[in-house]
Amino acid sequence: MIATGGDPARVLPPTPPPVLGDGVLQRASDGGPRPDVGHITPQYRIRHNGETGLLDDITGGGFVVLADGDAALSELDSADREFLMRIGATVVPLHSPGTPDVAYLDVDDAYLPHMREHAHVAAVIRPDLYLFGAAATALELHHLIGQLRERLLLTPSVAT
Repeated sequence: MIATGGDPARVLPPTPPPVLGDGVLQRASDGGPRPDVGHITPQYRIRHNGETGLLDDITGGGFVVLADGDAALSELDSADREFLMRIGATVVPLHSPGTPDVAYLDVDDAYLPHMREHAHVAAVIRPDLYLFGAAATALELHHLIGQLRERLLLTPSVAT
């Protein structure tokens, strides 16, 4: 900072916006923007394979499908799973602390209560940690993954 004359604007990286505008974000059923997406997501600790760390450290920083247990993933079909694998997404069926014999634990008991408070069974988090979208049911998650595929332009949109 001294080398740049002590000017924080020249030294520090720009602060990310609190809410994203249009772009790779879930859309409402009428095609319009949703007010509950595009927010930066908090980082809490999870445990996977005996390792505890922040979500992005454990998952590797790509797209993350954060689900309230395994049932939330029940409507994902083989095309959804193949697409998620193709983009390097990590599917995280999260469970409450103390749940025995599960792959992912919500160590801080923070993600699951937040999701449940907002009636979400799953959320898709972008690599930049902004919320792409959320789903209230397993079937909505299937549709949400379809929207992600379309928003990333990996499938053509259907003309109406």
